[in-house]
Amino acid sequence: MSTVMDRINDKISFKPVPYSREDVIRIAPALRMLLRKNETSIVVFKTNDLVSQYIEDEKEFYSIFSPIKNNQILNKILIPAYIVKYKDIDKQYRVIKEELNRRMDVNIIAIQDTGVFSWGGTKVAADKRMALFLDLVKVKKYSSLNNKINFSEIENTLFQSYGKVVLESQRVEKNLSEKIAIVTGAAQGFGKGIAESLAKEGANVILADLNEDMARENASKLNREYGQDYLYVCPQGKFLKNLLCIPPL
Repeated sequence: MSTVMDRINDKISFKPVPYSREDVIRIAPALRMLLRKNETSIVVFKTNDLVSQYIEDEKEFYSIFSPIKNNQILNKILIPAYIVKYKDIDKQYRVIKEELNRRMDVNIIAIQDTGVFSWGGTKVAADKRMALFLDLVKVKKYSSLNNKINFSEIENTLFQSYGKVVLESQRVEKNLSEKIAIVTGAAQGFGKGIAESLAKEGANVILADLNEDMARENASKLNREYGQDYLYVCPQGKFLKNLLCIPPL
């Protein structure tokens, strides 16, 4: 069964466009340095006919992210910034530095008339972040052609495809043994997978879900597998209202 993104990919494709390789070589190292959070800092660059069109204007660029504006996880994966292009490279550096010092959480940066850079603590994370951005560009173009589009389906499809990268984007250290992680929707599906990945890293995990029985079952399973006894079940409604958590029996 084809997904909504399969249908969009059938109709929308990218075409290469010329760009200044010299500008990219000058800008990329500055972005790697300014965005660096750990020992590794990777920046990936892309441009094409549609990206080039949508980064001519700041408002147009930010509109690309409309389909995921209400998804808290996808919003953490893509945190955009738009930077005006300057011919003077020193001024360009100053503008980039000011913007990124003001917004330290940025990880997808459009440079007007140049292209888009995605940041990641690993190459995989940077590539996935860029892939998600490019899918959103296709969604914007597809919807602009008066095609009927179900944005809830789009959001769900993109969440399933790219959601796991949030682990990398939130990770401060490789070793999470002294960290506490709260995972919502952790009884099954994607949330369950995140909880397991965090447990593998040694984190103390709180599983929050409306389905308390399934969350308890998952917590018990993870405790048995990783021998921690640090995984707790928290009914999501109580957690959100009263910050109450219940240790597993």
